[in-house]
Amino acid sequence: MQQYIEDRDRALFSLDRRRIEAYAQKYQISLPGDSRSFWAVVYKAILQIEGAPAGLRRAAQAWLRCWGYRGAAA
Repeated sequence: MQQYIEDRDRALFSLDRRRIEAYAQKYQISLPGDSRSFWAVVYKAILQIEGAPAGLRRAAQAWLRCWGYRGAAA
């Protein structure tokens, strides 16, 4: 479980789509194909991680608001 969490955090916090997709494939996690939905899922996931860096959390909230999402609860 610890390895999964480390892999998740490393992938999501990188904001590198290829790295995130590789992580999702490794753990058989389905991701949306269209770009906006993909990033919405990523940013919502980041907001669910308690230890996510504050700056990254702010950026995630800003992106979600910009595209009409309501943060982690939307």
